[in-house]
Amino acid sequence: MDELTPETISRAVAGDRDSVHDVLAAADRSIRRYARQRLRTYPAGEELAQDAAQEALLALHRALPHYVATSAPFAAWVAAFARNKVADAQRRHARSSFHLVAELPEQTDLNDREVPGPEEQYLAREDQREYEARFAALRSIMAAMPPRIAKVMLLRSAGASVSEVAAELGLTANAVRVAHHRGMKRLHELAHGDG
Repeated sequence: MDELTPETISRAVAGDRDSVHDVLAAADRSIRRYARQRLRTYPAGEELAQDAAQEALLALHRALPHYVATSAPFAAWVAAFARNKVADAQRRHARSSFHLVAELPEQTDLNDREVPGPEEQYLAREDQREYEARFAALRSIMAAMPPRIAKVMLLRSAGASVSEVAAELGLTANAVRVAHHRGMKRLHELAHGDG
């Protein structure tokens, strides 16, 4: 837009066809560049940017006869059209429930989640087996503990506070802390074969 002289802009405002063409051509480059930069990450961003730029140029063409030279540069006035039309495109995109995608997902189930492939299914089964083995080991360790300590451990591991466990089991808060400490120590011993 630096190539536009104040005289060219004044003639365009007055309605001179060649000057209007020059102004719109110069504005076209900067508006399209701005729209592409702002909308390139959107699905179908290139088309969205072209539409926003076209709307900005049309609005600029309609408003050009009403331009009054102020202390702000002409480029700032043009940039306002670009910003407004890009913002309109972003709002339309955000409200739209239909968005173009580059490619469809591989396979989905009824809950709109991707269906895992054979490798993922195998790994999920392996993870489940490992989880079940660890849970069985923990269950046998907990069964080897005194019942009161096991209950304290279970409630504390579920996220209950010391006072909540004390109220639930009819113990003092200090007794819960001691039982939890002894349970953690016994758990460590049983898990590592020390006891």
